[in-house]
Amino acid sequence: MGAIRPHTTEVDTESEWDGGKAVADAPNDAEVLRYMHAWVDENGDPDAKQSYKFPHHEPRLGAPAVIAAVNNALARLSQADIPEEDRAGVERHLRKHREDAGLENNSMAGMIEIRHLHGVRSVDIENRTIEGYAAVFNQWSEDLGGFREVILPGAFSNALNDDVRALINHDANLVLGRTRSGTLVLTEDEVGLRIKITLPNTQYARDLVEAMRRGDVDQMSFGFAVETDRWYEQDGQTRREIVKVARLYDVSVVTFPAYPQTIAQARDVLNMRKESGKGVQVETEPKRDTDSGQEQLEVKRKKIQIFDLERRS
Repeated sequence: MGAIRPHTTEVDTESEWDGGKAVADAPNDAEVLRYMHAWVDENGDPDAKQSYKFPHHEPRLGAPAVIAAVNNALARLSQADIPEEDRAGVERHLRKHREDAGLENNSMAGMIEIRHLHGVRSVDIENRTIEGYAAVFNQWSEDLGGFREVILPGAFSNALNDDVRALINHDANLVLGRTRSGTLVLTEDEVGLRIKITLPNTQYARDLVEAMRRGDVDQMSFGFAVETDRWYEQDGQTRREIVKVARLYDVSVVTFPAYPQTIAQARDVLNMRKESGKGVQVETEPKRDTDSGQEQLEVKRKKIQIFDLERRS
């Protein structure tokens, strides 16, 4: 992992930030460079500045974290050219400084997670559109390294107006659409988070359509941060209900499901909750308000089953 471990330092919430000058003034010294950045290329030269990303301290040991730099790094993180499995660790490092400044409740807030499913329903070659589901409600995940999770209806209601990109394999260089431009449309229905992408007239988009037409590619993934979740024990398993998503970063058509990456990130969530001292809240299975509420859940489950049948046909 290239993400540098979080550390507690003094924080500077007032100063402006000139990242270019800070890096230019930094010595070619691994100890200083590692202190002032949030990510390092572990295959690079540890004494070379180009091996590091996301500077947020002035170039001296013990310098406070500059919150303006932390915020700038967080804004760039989703589009940065680093391995996907490093993003959660980098964000955890940066948000720790915001937590130390009293700007966040805890360092778990906003951690980027990635999930996937067989979500593509249709590809309209003539109109260059892709439709499907990036997330499905009320459907338990596989084991995610110590727990299973489910996304509850309405979880994306606060994130539908985010500036979200549609990508190929979470690659910021392969943009298929964007909500701000209207080429990516996100809606919630009884099944889940529905997406419609109007594809660009680019070679990589045409190649993708051909691969999808042949059935070589049919899966989707999404990157998100959780605002509210609920943990409990049921049948000897730790379970997590995602109640509200704080931010949706991207939806992606993917070649391979990110099982190892997803499990590593999800396990991070579980471990951070334990290490924070909050632990996993141990409850019985959440009670449903009424019998009619249970019936509604059953109806939704049936709709998901119908969706699965349609997808496989």
